[in-house]
Amino acid sequence: KLSEMFLSATIVRIMPNTPALIGKCVATMSYNTLNPLVDEVKAIFEAIGTYEVIEETLMDETLPLNGSMPAYLYLFAKIFIERAVQNGVDYNKAKNLALEAIKSSADMILSTNDSIDTLINNVCSKGGTTIAGLNELYENGFVKSIEKCYDACMNRSKELDK
Repeated sequence: KLSEMFLSATIVRIMPNTPALIGKCVATMSYNTLNPLVDEVKAIFEAIGTYEVIEETLMDETLPLNGSMPAYLYLFAKIFIERAVQNGVDYNKAKNLALEAIKSSADMILSTNDSIDTLINNVCSKGGTTIAGLNELYENGFVKSIEKCYDACMNRSKELDK
């Protein structure tokens, strides 16, 4: 809409996330023309993290992946930490274990060519603890809940665009 209103303007649309506050931003960026102004915007976001250039039409579809993802991961971590504390684990130790595991797991995904399904399977032993937990997630609608979460976030973004 802005491109139609301002025919010669450079328009850059960015969706950052709150980890920008600690220099770990993951942003999506789209722009209507590449010029030195866009290069300056890219340099700003390189200074506070990283970005992916996407088609502007995919902003709503990528919002759950970066813009909202921190909240979803915070909730996931919070529940695991709280449950560990309820079972006698010191809060700071539970927090450190959970968050370091999340960070190292993300690093593992980024550093291997293995599929995420392969990585999941590599953690599981037949009849072991991990598969017991995963079975509970699957049986209690975890996958469907995540899909609905993604869809609700994306659809709300589309509604707000109107």
